[in-house]
Amino acid sequence: MDVGRTVLAIVFGSGFAALAISNGRIFIFGLLLRRHQPSWIPLIGGGCGVAAVLLVPVASVQEWWWVPLLLDWGSLPGIGHAIVWHLVHALGRPRESN
Repeated sequence: MDVGRTVLAIVFGSGFAALAISNGRIFIFGLLLRRHQPSWIPLIGGGCGVAAVLLVPVASVQEWWWVPLLLDWGSLPGIGHAIVWHLVHALGRPRESN
């Protein structure tokens, strides 16, 4: 049973790594260097990372399930940035008077 969980953890961990690297690259090139990039993939990389951590058959590792959501730009950091960006732009617009 532990072998199956370990194999699944590696599969999900690989998906997390690939998507986190891709989302990080999009962040660096798009946001910081202002180069045109495709949009990032929200929550899938972080979700794969959470699944990988929870599948590891070691209880002390499973306590860290939330870390992939912070490490993947497409998860909490990217969503937080998008929310702040939209709020700033919505609040910065002059209001139309009726």
